[in-house]
Amino acid sequence: MPLDPAVLTRYADRQQQTTLLVTISATPVRRYTNFPGGIVTGGQTYIYRSFKCSNVIESSDGSAVKVTLTFDNADNLISDLVIDPAQRRKDVVITKLHFNGDWTVAGTESWLEGVTAKPRIIGAQVEIVCRDDSGREGPSPDITFADVLTAHSAPASNNQFLFSGGLA
Repeated sequence: MPLDPAVLTRYADRQQQTTLLVTISATPVRRYTNFPGGIVTGGQTYIYRSFKCSNVIESSDGSAVKVTLTFDNADNLISDLVIDPAQRRKDVVITKLHFNGDWTVAGTESWLEGVTAKPRIIGAQVEIVCRDDSGREGPSPDITFADVLTAHSAPASNNQFLFSGGLA
């Protein structure tokens, strides 16, 4: 099947002959690509949904540590990923798919494997922050464990704890 001329124009540059595949293990599982018309690869169908990646943080090996995905959502088909608490903190896999010059699949490259976090609705878009499973996020604590143990004083001597119940 010949490709749409708009697709050929978009991907005329050899560097841009790569697209993204996003799998969110929500209920039901969502599989999206930003490649016009969608893609079937590895026995899975990825439906076209326009989205952008921003705020990308990559590790030294080029894999993503944190990515913000912003999906077009004028049809409200993915609003539940924000509204329904059961759909949060779901496994997410973002894969780079590379094409050969004749638009056959050259190969895939795992870019981020992690969880969804911090979803929100912004007008007709859904924004989902995705982060890898490498551990905690945020600054290191600035207080030591020893400080926590010694920072509290004993209760005043006039405080009494009364236990009025008992075991029968």
